[in-house]
Amino acid sequence: MKLARTIDTEHDVVTASIVCIEIADETKEALHDYTKLLKYGDIDFSANIKVTNGMPEIVSDDDPDGEKVTLKLVDKSFIIDENLNLVLELDSNKMSIKELTTTIPNVEILSKAKALIWVDKVEEKIQELVDEAREQNAANIEGTVETVI
Repeated sequence: MKLARTIDTEHDVVTASIVCIEIADETKEALHDYTKLLKYGDIDFSANIKVTNGMPEIVSDDDPDGEKVTLKLVDKSFIIDENLNLVLELDSNKMSIKELTTTIPNVEILSKAKALIWVDKVEEKIQELVDEAREQNAANIEGTVETVI
């Protein structure tokens, strides 16, 4: 499964998207045989963020320059298949100033950081679900067998 990720900013709104642009026949069959749902409630949308030259990046938990940022989302479910097209819009004007930190000084950077977290965590979960479907489909017993007795 090949995914395209996009993060754009326009008029103080950060839009992140993940779209399936290519899928192998075996993966497609596995996802059709074993339906996998991406559920926001199953994902921890938090990560340590470090800002370098005004751009946020996800860093390891033990990085001393990283500060924890959390994205809170309403629990939604999406079917993982060849039609996958997920979009998240974050309006910088609606971000709470209380979430700003010493290294994340404005809501624009905070919005970008949250979009980055969303893309990273969603892609990670999609990979996990696709791997599960492939594993379940590996022991496929479907088919027709002719026996002459």
